[in-house]
Amino acid sequence: MVDSVTLEGNCCKLIFQNEDNGYSVFQIKLSSQQIHTCVGSSPSIKVGQQLRVTGTVSETKYGPQLQCDVITPILPKDKIGIIRYLASGIIPGIGEGFAKRLVAFAGVELFQVLDNNPKSLYNVKGIGEKRLDVLIKNWQDYRSAHEVMMFLQRFGVGPKRAIKIHQTYQDQTLNILETNPYQIYQDITGIGFKIADQIAKSMGINPEEPVRIKAGIHYLLEQASASGHCYLPIPQVGEQLTKLLDIAPLKAVEPFADDPVFEITKDAKLYLKSLYNAERKIEKQLKVLSHSPSIFKHHEAFFSQWLDDVQGITLSSSQKQALHTVLNSKIGIITGGPGVGKTTITKAILQIAKKANLDILLCAPTGRAAKKLSSCTNYPAKTIHRLLRIDPVDRKFKHHQKNPLKADLIIVDEASMIDTFLAQHILHAIDPLANIIIIGDVDQLPSVGPGAFLKDMIQLFPNQTAHLTEIFRQAKDSRIIQNAHLVNKGKMLIPNEQDRLSDFYFIPEGDANRVLEKIQFLIQKRIPNRFKLDPLTDIQILSPMHRGSLGTQNLNQVIQSILNPGKQKEIHRFKVGDKVIQTKNNYDKDVFNGDVGYIKDIDLELKELYVDFGETLATYTFTELDELQLAYAISIHKSQGSEYPAIIIPLAMQHFTLLERNLLYTAITRGKQLVILIGETKAVSMAIRNHNSHKRNSCLSLE
Repeated sequence: MVDSVTLEGNCCKLIFQNEDNGYSVFQIKLSSQQIHTCVGSSPSIKVGQQLRVTGTVSETKYGPQLQCDVITPILPKDKIGIIRYLASGIIPGIGEGFAKRLVAFAGVELFQVLDNNPKSLYNVKGIGEKRLDVLIKNWQDYRSAHEVMMFLQRFGVGPKRAIKIHQTYQDQTLNILETNPYQIYQDITGIGFKIADQIAKSMGINPEEPVRIKAGIHYLLEQASASGHCYLPIPQVGEQLTKLLDIAPLKAVEPFADDPVFEITKDAKLYLKSLYNAERKIEKQLKVLSHSPSIFKHHEAFFSQWLDDVQGITLSSSQKQALHTVLNSKIGIITGGPGVGKTTITKAILQIAKKANLDILLCAPTGRAAKKLSSCTNYPAKTIHRLLRIDPVDRKFKHHQKNPLKADLIIVDEASMIDTFLAQHILHAIDPLANIIIIGDVDQLPSVGPGAFLKDMIQLFPNQTAHLTEIFRQAKDSRIIQNAHLVNKGKMLIPNEQDRLSDFYFIPEGDANRVLEKIQFLIQKRIPNRFKLDPLTDIQILSPMHRGSLGTQNLNQVIQSILNPGKQKEIHRFKVGDKVIQTKNNYDKDVFNGDVGYIKDIDLELKELYVDFGETLATYTFTELDELQLAYAISIHKSQGSEYPAIIIPLAMQHFTLLERNLLYTAITRGKQLVILIGETKAVSMAIRNHNSHKRNSCLSLE
């Protein structure tokens, strides 16, 4: 067993510090003048601080390092140490001159004075009361925040989140942590239930305390929502709760679900109130929209003529029937796979709507999907978020039931990506007199958020739904489209033909390292040389998952070293020139989850990073970089609604938990000119056979 070592010394050098989690590499100088390199996490290490560190020594390629389990700042006891400590920047507003005056007045008792009798410092000559008030406040904030950070450090909560907790509760922080730590889980984004539960256990909270059980229920419903469910059956909640909290089975869950954030239905469904309300609002608005006739009702006499007179478009009989179905429906739905003419019908709808002098709006869930829709139709399209317009003051959409969109016809594309919350907002922004046409491929991956909106709409309005199945001649020549439909039917891919130029290739390879090597070769040489495509802008890698050697995280590092290898300005994992993706909606920056851009510059002095998203140049402070990820490789889920000239899909048994038919189908249909599937034949076969995507618990009804 390796012995634990405790050292005490002055921090003489800070080699590295991660602001998010406090991970630091630093050196301390002992009284013997020996210097030791230390590694560990601490909220606020500064050069000049006196530290006590405890841990074990290990040999690394950089030499011996003390791996610290505990890092405790020590307030210095001599005048020189106190001056250095205060001048280190640990307390905002104190420089060396200010520190010397304070020490000259209070001596080595300065810290006790600041803690117990700070107003006596008003007698320090040459320093105004206002400046001293700022000092006293900063000291008190520092002491309070530091106490909180040191407390939370034991539970793996980094400085950034600890500061957020302290800013939320101020001087009540420790009291809340000690009496009801579950409050931080519910109030503060990024604090998980398990961390709150750890704190609760350390505080000695009874395992069967109602506050713990309610927090557990909330956690289970949030986890269900993250998996796509709008509710859980109450018996299932009881079973999962027993396992989660390690308590005796509850006789009934209902008494613990009386919290205002929950909703229990008569048929024993347990909801988060927000999701229950969203579903009921969707139902209410669908009934409102259904009560008035189609906007095209006034133009029935011209239908046949218009259908025969669509310019530049040849419509098959099935497409004409589909048009007739959706245009005569107040709520029309078009669904089908690739190559069946969804875009053709959308263009025809636009022509007919213009002949009827209708005001038209086109939208899609993501920026890339909206750009694709606009490019295909030559008609302006926006993201749903941009169409509804966020109010910067109250953070709500400007278009809603009382201020509907000014349009006679609203076309919503890529509807498989729309979750329950977004569906509620777009439906409530539609004027009751207007028509809505919903377009999407119901066999694609469902939305990342909860619900199954497109599938539910097809079930609710079967007579208003046009199912497109006929693959047209040009599409039949595409191996991408042929293979997509084969996968969707549960059949194996068409074998490669030797030396035949194709738009689809499957490269069998069982070794993950060889897959990585081949991907690099494809990006650097094969695809640019043979297909004349740009590796940075035209090729997208789509992986089923984030972790593992063939996950997005590792692939991004590998491809970044190939496509952006220079010594550009960089911060953390980002460099100037990198391709990045936005991971959450940010209304202030006007960028949304799934938007892809390129880093144009990094200002190390201002601590800002600038990303060009095409229509928007967004500025990020270094504390906001968790909103971005490298995008040389992205998850298949993130690719929904997008189209790329060329895609590479690594598929291996290391992805086995995610190998499902709709995942592979979605990935293949993202490729426009070229799809290369590379990996294990067994993994491809498993994905095609696995059609057991779990049914989502959603409950839309018009009864």
